Order: sequence, then C-alpha cells, then structure tokens
Amino acid sequence: MSLPKYNIIVDAISITEFEFSADFVRALQAQNELRRIEIEAQQAEARAVGEQQANIARAEGVRQANALQAQGEAQAITTIDEQLRQSPSYLEWLKSQRWDGQLPLVVSGGAGSGETPFISIPTSGSGSTTGGTNVTTAE
Repeated sequence: MSLPKYNIIVDAISITEFEFSADFVRALQAQNELRRIEIEAQQAEARAVGEQQANIARAEGVRQANALQAQGEAQAITTIDEQLRQSPSYLEWLKSQRWDGQLPLVVSGGAGSGETPFISIPTSGSGSTTGGTNVTTAE
C-alpha cells in the first residue's frame, strides 16, 4: 500500500508493545556487560599510567632538588674556603655566629691565663686581640 497516492505524508512511525525473546535479551545484556568490563579495564589502565607518570615526576623533582641543594652546599664550601684564605679572622666570626651563649664546661689553655676562652675579643683602644684559648663546647 502506497501512501503518497492518498496524499498522506508520514513523519514518524511508532511501534509499541515490543516483546523480545529471552535469548535475545540475554545476548543484549551480555554484550552490555562486556562493554562495561572493557570500559572499566581501560579506566584502570589509564589510572595506573597516570599514577606511574606522577611517581616519575615526583622522583624527578626530588632528584633536581637534591642536585640543587648539593650545588648550593658546594658553593657555600667554596665561598668559606675563599674567605678563610683571604682573612683568617673569618673563622673567629663563624664561631661567634654559631655560639649558643653558653660557656664551655671544660676550659684548657695557657698556664693560668685567666682569659675567657672560645673567641678572641679585641681590647679597647689598641686594636689588638687578646690571646684567648679556642675551645669547643661539650655537647
């Protein structure tokens, strides 16, 4: 039966009351289950790859930080060495910067010199230093 000869134009056809066989429904469900499993596997793989890349990036960051720290320490050692070569009093200055304000528990030195150990303190007026005894503190 041809509808155009009756001047009927069909926009859409709706079929209702579908009923598929049980085998067909099971086949569709199995196919959907396989797709779901495949998608989950792809997501797990992508997650594992992402974690691996993050671990690599983190390790690279730690490596670079360690390298920069080592370079900084080497540069500091070089600077201190240069300062010691130019001015031996630099060592006295370093000691005074690191001193915690506590006098040493044990003092050794010249025969009853009676001087305060650890650092040499210039006397007023003369510009010279007293012959103080260098001692490390007990820790």
